[in-house]
Amino acid sequence: MNSQDIMNEGEELVAEIRLHWVFIIKPFALSLALIALSIAIFVLFPKAPIYVAIVLGGLVVLSVMWLLVKAAKWHSKVLLVTSSRLIYQEGVLSKKGQDFRLSRLNDISFSQPFFLRIVGAGTLVIETGGEQSQRRFSPISRPREVLSLINEQIEAQSQGGMVASGHEGIHPNNVKTIPEQIEQLNELCVKGIITREEFESKKAQLLQRM
Repeated sequence: MNSQDIMNEGEELVAEIRLHWVFIIKPFALSLALIALSIAIFVLFPKAPIYVAIVLGGLVVLSVMWLLVKAAKWHSKVLLVTSSRLIYQEGVLSKKGQDFRLSRLNDISFSQPFFLRIVGAGTLVIETGGEQSQRRFSPISRPREVLSLINEQIEAQSQGGMVASGHEGIHPNNVKTIPEQIEQLNELCVKGIITREEFESKKAQLLQRM
């Protein structure tokens, strides 16, 4: 499903955030190690019993299957930051998701253990007043920049950028000009929060309005 298909009237998509590649590092490393081990054994021991090949082959197949499953999950998990909501979606065969109104967020924080900080990943923690008061998104890239981005949207909304009284509209005095929006998108692209393809797509949409 296209991200724009779930936007409300007057709502703008700010960023599409996916999990960091470290999410699949364990099955990738295991698959690579088993393949290397299999090659080494057959080079060093060409007359090894057939059951050795069967066992190693089975382990390689299982590890690759684990890698493919994790990769599919990695691709399906996405956090959308819009001008009024955070939208989390996941699922390969069946989709499920959760919406968080920016106006109802009680607290947002991030954490970066030593290893995740080295690779530029971390955990984003969102607290609301609902039944599930805390939601964690991990591992995501550049959690500090994502946190700043969300806080900017919350601040813009609190200043009247969005009117939330039964329906959402845009306040004309607080809307950025199209060149300003393109400049902001370019900054997000440079920081790696959105991809170059997403930047070009959004830029083209904005230019059509001029």
